[in-house]
Amino acid sequence: MPATLTVEGTAVSPANINSTWTVANSPYVANTNFTVSSLVVEPGVTVFFNGPYGLTVTGSLQAAGPANNPIVFDGAGWQGLRYVAADTNNFLSWCVIRDATAGGIRLTNTSFAMTNCVIVSNTGVCGGGIYTDSRLWLEDCAIIDNEAAYAKLGANYFVQGGGLYVTDGPATLVSCVISNNGAILQHRRLRWRHLY
Repeated sequence: MPATLTVEGTAVSPANINSTWTVANSPYVANTNFTVSSLVVEPGVTVFFNGPYGLTVTGSLQAAGPANNPIVFDGAGWQGLRYVAADTNNFLSWCVIRDATAGGIRLTNTSFAMTNCVIVSNTGVCGGGIYTDSRLWLEDCAIIDNEAAYAKLGANYFVQGGGLYVTDGPATLVSCVISNNGAILQHRRLRWRHLY
């Protein structure tokens, strides 16, 4: 019999998607994909994705925790944070984004800044940790143990950006740690791994 995971907490629902998430109601548990246009996440909140779901931001997500009370985004096979043509007033500070299986953070047509965040143990095609096609500012962040998996395009296989993949930019990194990220291409008898 397969194991099941039950997570108790505040269910993410249409009633609380665009609001302020408080530590008193934490953890917030997502059992579906959801899109936000205006969400504030307070220090100490944990957001848990209970399955292959993700959070898409088309407006504003503001999440700032202090060093001793970070905000955590985590899950069981979750799909990561997606910013799609989102507002320029988005920010993440003192946040942990971990264990996403479709990239930790994907920025599409969204300039973005992060400070003091940890992006750890995420996987995905083209940017296991972070993918961006827009201006990116990272300060005092750690991008650790992320992995890019291969994809197939026509007859060709490719793999890019274990920790960070930038298709446009610029990307500015100030006092960041990038360590033990990998890009793995494995097909039949071929296995290639590049760490950076």
